[in-house]
Amino acid sequence: MSNLIISKIFYINLSCRQDRDQFMRKQLNRYGIPFERFQAIELTKEDLVNSDGIYHSYFKRMVERFQNNINDEKYTRSIIANFSVYFSHYTIHKIASKLNFDNYLILEDDCLLRRQWQNILHNAIDSKIDKFDIIRSYRRNRFFKFDNCTWQSKYANDKSHNMSDGAHAIFVNGKSSQKIVDYFDSDFVYNIDAVYNTHILDSYCLHFGKQKGSLGSDIPRPF
Repeated sequence: MSNLIISKIFYINLSCRQDRDQFMRKQLNRYGIPFERFQAIELTKEDLVNSDGIYHSYFKRMVERFQNNINDEKYTRSIIANFSVYFSHYTIHKIASKLNFDNYLILEDDCLLRRQWQNILHNAIDSKIDKFDIIRSYRRNRFFKFDNCTWQSKYANDKSHNMSDGAHAIFVNGKSSQKIVDYFDSDFVYNIDAVYNTHILDSYCLHFGKQKGSLGSDIPRPF
């Protein structure tokens, strides 16, 4: 079995969710891998829609279903929450690129890793994967590589899919971090779990973690 180096585990956490922070610290202390709490980026509507807003250039690239509904009170909080997650992931990839990380893992703070998650990743990389940019955890016990992208993408075609499935655990090849940033910059802006489900990257699905349902979701429905 090859030696799989993990430079760091990031878990994304809101300051108001100390319960989740404690849950993640207790869980990650078991593994002897450096980990870091990443303060979730907390957007405001003004950050997106105002012409001088810090994320306005991204708002202009956002898919229509988000742009058209952000001023509707039924959807505003959900849209803002979705893109707080998006920009948190995006920022972590930029950090990893600057620091020349080896492999790294991005977790939502409600992620429960499988007991043998490291072995699951090792075995897949050794026996099933020639090269990868990301391996994302998938709720069903299946292994596959994406051969197309979501219908929301700039790269969509008549065979595109409608898969999302959360972004609770994303394992990343550090050598691909800038490639991932460039991909984010090239595509439209939409929900992060669908962003990863693409053939533009060497992106695989493997079940190595899941959402701990008892912690609840911080993203209001329906988006």
